[in-house]
Amino acid sequence: MKIKTSLKAYPLELLLASLYIFMIPAKPIAPIYLFYGLGILCLILYIFAKKFKIEKFHPFEASYLLFWGFCVVESFFSPSPFAFDLCVRILLYIAGVFSSIRICCLYMSDEKVFSYTSNLFINATLFISCYCILVEGIGDVRLGEVVFEGVYGTYIELSICILIASVLLICKLFNPRDKSKWNYIRFALLLVFCGLSQTRKVFVAIFLMIGIMAFWKSRGKIILRLKYILICCVALIAAISFLSRLEIFNQLLVRFYGMFLFLNGEATYDNSSIIRLNMITVALSQFAKQPVFGTGTDGARIFVNQYLGVDAYSHCNFAELLCNNGIIGFVLYYVFHIKTIIKSVKTYNYDDTIRGILLSSIIVAVTMDYGQVSYYNVEYIFFYAILSLLGRDLLKKRRLLGRRS
Repeated sequence: MKIKTSLKAYPLELLLASLYIFMIPAKPIAPIYLFYGLGILCLILYIFAKKFKIEKFHPFEASYLLFWGFCVVESFFSPSPFAFDLCVRILLYIAGVFSSIRICCLYMSDEKVFSYTSNLFINATLFISCYCILVEGIGDVRLGEVVFEGVYGTYIELSICILIASVLLICKLFNPRDKSKWNYIRFALLLVFCGLSQTRKVFVAIFLMIGIMAFWKSRGKIILRLKYILICCVALIAAISFLSRLEIFNQLLVRFYGMFLFLNGEATYDNSSIIRLNMITVALSQFAKQPVFGTGTDGARIFVNQYLGVDAYSHCNFAELLCNNGIIGFVLYYVFHIKTIIKSVKTYNYDDTIRGILLSSIIVAVTMDYGQVSYYNVEYIFFYAILSLLGRDLLKKRRLLGRRS
């Protein structure tokens, strides 16, 4: 059966779903209520497209909704007066992301939806980064500080978009079915924006993703694996040496240098690392008092403000989850990640590249969770939702292969 993907045949659903996905990175330049409204409209259109038929939730959707259902209950016991509002906002994000992706799935295969939606996200990230440059210029200010801080109180969302876009682009570079000469140009642009945003975790995520994918490709071949490790080490040294000569990467390298000094205990130069370590300590100390259910949704921000005088989250997804929702919430949130890793490392005979993409993407995302709070962000909801499509597509192909065997 031929899969219909023409916008001429289905203009309204696909157009609005595509617009919603494009607006995920670009939402600072549009009213936030327009973003919420578009997500609700996508949900309504999906319901009408399915003619009100009740459809099962995918495993990722079920686990994510279960987790946020738990967070809603916890919000009534939270010390934060904004806990319930936060849950409502995230549920609006979930409705928009899930319904827009499901609309795309009506007309494309799961793998094509991954390719199509990831392209939309990458292009939107490039667009909003260019917009920030036009508004702020290129100088000492961190990219996105003016645009994002003026709207949301933080510019960290831009760095998250650049991180996720970089990971998705590396997936395309390693996937022979999704290669394009434009991917290299887009990747070069993202590296420039990484330098301008002065965000260390993006740079770490890029090298970690490339390293894991290269390691995966060479498994079972010891000499080839050693060669890839050597190449990655040489490439890292060469990249640091080259980037240190470029002015746009100067502040980023200074922040890396300060972080290494801090980790080595030689200096307290990196003030941001000291503050974040204190935030994590506060969050974990509150978790120790209420380990099972936690302090309640958004509780970590209240305690960080109370003890440190900083109105911010704890900058660590593990500490934030444990403090807010306890062990139960922590397990509920990471169920999808654990299941994906287990399925990826099993010995399947079908589509080795997709398994490598799934495994490396989840490992990178979980590793980055140490330095950021991801479960509040619509960008990560989208990221995990399209990764779940790849896992579902892989399972479908395995079953088909098993039936043929």
